[in-house]
Amino acid sequence: MRPRAFFTPTGRSSLVLLALLCLPDLASGALSAAEMPCHHEAASEPVVEVSPSTIELPAVTLVDQDGRSVELTSFARGKWVAVNFIFTTCTTICPPMGANFAKLARELGDRLGRDVELVSISIDPTVDTPARLKAWRNKFGVEAGWTLLTGAKPQVDRVLRVFGVTTGSPSSHTPLLFVGRGSGSTWQRLYGMTPPAEVVATLGRLAELEGGSSEKGVGR
Repeated sequence: MRPRAFFTPTGRSSLVLLALLCLPDLASGALSAAEMPCHHEAASEPVVEVSPSTIELPAVTLVDQDGRSVELTSFARGKWVAVNFIFTTCTTICPPMGANFAKLARELGDRLGRDVELVSISIDPTVDTPARLKAWRNKFGVEAGWTLLTGAKPQVDRVLRVFGVTTGSPSSHTPLLFVGRGSGSTWQRLYGMTPPAEVVATLGRLAELEGGSSEKGVGR
């Protein structure tokens, strides 16, 4: 059975990944965030297409914005998930990424939380406490259906490695967005500022790759 209206593709959208343009001295933290052109101007950098790939999530326990423990491999089981990576003291690309997630939440409507979960993982867990993450999310006017995760740095680092998000300094991170359906499934890597309509279209293509069953929770 093909996916129903929720994930009906609207045409071939660009599946994009920001080109990695930062020099080694950026990764080492030698420059401030304001001096880092790859971070400050990330929304306009060239991008390249990437193919979907299988991701095995690590069996780690993180902490959400309410201080609750979250077992990553069982989180949002049976739902589609959109994941990005932020930190609360970021003043460049992270606020636009947060605003883009809020737009995605509005695009999803009542499907948010029911069929799809939004997840933002802190790449600066030693600073980003649950309270800081909750305050950061609330600035964008979205609560239910958008989970923010932090935790012990070794645990967070394991997650970042699985998604290929490596950073010597939080301010040099590449804005990325991943959409998929849990551990061992097919995930698509996108640019962090991909328009919400393109994200939904991407979910449609992934549903088709999985067989497109509406029984898997992707239909209305």
